[in-house]
Amino acid sequence: MDLVSEGFDLALRGGQLRDSALVARKLSESALKLFASPAYLKQHGTPRSASKLVEHACVLYGRELRATWKLTSGARAHDVQVTGRFCADDFCVVRGAVVAGAGIGLLPVLACADDLRKKRLTNLLPDHSVEGGGLYLVYPSARSLSAASR
Repeated sequence: MDLVSEGFDLALRGGQLRDSALVARKLSESALKLFASPAYLKQHGTPRSASKLVEHACVLYGRELRATWKLTSGARAHDVQVTGRFCADDFCVVRGAVVAGAGIGLLPVLACADDLRKKRLTNLLPDHSVEGGGLYLVYPSARSLSAASR
């Protein structure tokens, strides 16, 4: 999305930011963790190690039905090749599919807090994560900000 040409003052962006002409203010850190719905786990079982993820359907962020998840657990790293039956380039869509029972997803912890509290999602392998980057407020330049945005 081009903020200036589409008339937006501000946007929220998550993950690792690419170089751009936008000013970015980091609002928070965002780790990614493994989540699944209780219904998925009841039907397919719960993986007890990172290597067991290859035996499960995964819901993937991006445009490919294959991915390498670079999980860390303490000082140990695990590169796991996973496949899925569903992918999307929007974390809200991926989260919705995971909640609906489509598979295991690697999702931002902050985005799943309410689902965890309401028991719609379960955090799998809680000591495993992927550093996701952060949540950023981005805008074209401080000079062009409206008074309300400032």
